[in-house]
Amino acid sequence: MMNVDTITEQLVTYTSEFSESVITESVRDAMRSHLMDTVACAIAGYDLPAPRAARLVANACPDANGATLFGDGTRVMPEMSAFANATAVRSTEWNDGMLAMGGGHASDMIPAILGVGEVIGASPQDVFTSMVLAYELLGALGNTFYRRKMNWGIGTNVCPSAALAIGKLMGLNNQQLAWTTAHAVLTVPLGADGGHGTMVKGASVAKVLRTAIFAANLAKAGMAATSRPYDGLGGVFDKVSLAPFELTLPAMPGGPMVVETSYLKRYPTEAHSQALLGFVIEKVRPWTTAEELESFDIETYWHAVDSLGRRDKDAWDPRTRERADHSMPYLLTVALLDGKISYRSSFTPERVADPTLRPIMAKISIRENEAITANYRPPGMEIIGNPLYRVRLRKKSGEELNEDVTFPKGHYYNPMTVADIDAKFNDACDGVVSDAQREEIRTAWWGFDKGSNLAEPIATLARYS
Repeated sequence: MMNVDTITEQLVTYTSEFSESVITESVRDAMRSHLMDTVACAIAGYDLPAPRAARLVANACPDANGATLFGDGTRVMPEMSAFANATAVRSTEWNDGMLAMGGGHASDMIPAILGVGEVIGASPQDVFTSMVLAYELLGALGNTFYRRKMNWGIGTNVCPSAALAIGKLMGLNNQQLAWTTAHAVLTVPLGADGGHGTMVKGASVAKVLRTAIFAANLAKAGMAATSRPYDGLGGVFDKVSLAPFELTLPAMPGGPMVVETSYLKRYPTEAHSQALLGFVIEKVRPWTTAEELESFDIETYWHAVDSLGRRDKDAWDPRTRERADHSMPYLLTVALLDGKISYRSSFTPERVADPTLRPIMAKISIRENEAITANYRPPGMEIIGNPLYRVRLRKKSGEELNEDVTFPKGHYYNPMTVADIDAKFNDACDGVVSDAQREEIRTAWWGFDKGSNLAEPIATLARYS
């Protein structure tokens, strides 16, 4: 590599030196869990409008030697399989994530790594290692600057993370990895690509995965790129972060790896709603009814308010599935009334538009508590996160329920078990695949890293029956 900037050098060096030897049993268990969870989300999202549209586009790019479209069984260019399969994974709002400032939903990257692995004939073990690497890179880059507050898209750090993991899988040398970094970094998505409550929210990161694969292929073909995508004129420091930053790799030296600390979701909703949904279903419903409830006041950290409690984002009057699964008033109201949140029934157009929900939603308030915000990412927990919701509920009778709600099921400090993930997988499969196929998928993907041929687990997802 010639005259590369410091961040590029760190990324390339870490990527090239990364190996299966750093994968402890704890890391292996975590990656298996996130992989199985991703499969569940891909199946659950298969028939939603955004994935259907994505597959229509992907099927226009057939490739007999390409990668498999989950559920359809057709083979297409790997860029397009990554796009369509990742859209299915993301569209239910049920896949994993991390609480780093500029992180994202790391499992979005898995379909891209699988697609490339399938095309090049990679082993399950090498694909598995590249997945762990992708999580680590995204956590580290996500811990550098507050992308959300600067209105850059969620794919900002996903693209170089996925591209480098793919480049590693393809066997690129350090110079090629440096070019891959530049090609991937300098295509930063705008925050508006999140879709503003439209179905493209599920495809916003899926779109940058095409770029990630393209970046690695360009570098492999010898397409040279700038050596200073971060500190160069017009680069990330100049135009995106607006200031230099330092990168730490591994993301938490001496601590757990990022895949271990990334959260899983119990409910198909925005991450910062998870703790309160569990609280409402398990504690509030036995205590009161929607009719008896007078007020439900929440104080919490900025990120939760920005994601779920802004009137200019229609939080008190969502009109689409994508708005509803990012509306704290809507989600808490449905949980209180129904005792559950289902990706099938909670977000139908009829349920989202139900006028009887609005008076109950109006009883709910959410505002930032600056002290809670200040403690949301304390030293040593910047990626893990320390979510806290201070709630005060009042009945019309005057009786109150006050509680500090924290770590939801699926958080690093309150993990989902194998049984929890299996239950989620069963729910996702219900009505989509047969019982026999469900068990074939379960066996193949829980044992993914022990397999001898990548084609075998992928074949279980080729066609849903």
